Amino acid sequence: MCVVSMIYDYHRDRFPNPEWWTFPKYNHFKDLLKHAEEYDEKTDQKDCHDPEKAKFLKVIEDYLKEKYGIDVTVTEKNLPPKPEPPKPVFLQEDAIPEQKCV
Repeated sequence: MCVVSMIYDYHRDRFPNPEWWTFPKYNHFKDLLKHAEEYDEKTDQKDCHDPEKAKFLKVIEDYLKEKYGIDVTVTEKNLPPKPEPPKPVFLQEDAIPEQKCV
């Protein structure tokens, strides 16, 4: 059994009530799944998790969307690109007035 599958089993059995889930808990869970997927891929267990188990995640996402009105499935991948930060402006040396000591 791959790690992703075990994580789904554990969380589905331990926290079946969607009301237990909050945004921070959801984000930690998604982060854990990401690392588990990386591990499974490195150990040649990719694509072994059961899609039925992933339905548990959809229930949580639907609950959070209904309760808070925010789509938690929106990620940086499907957001518009961030604008470039402004470049610093440097004065030219001749633009600095000469300092006179009194």
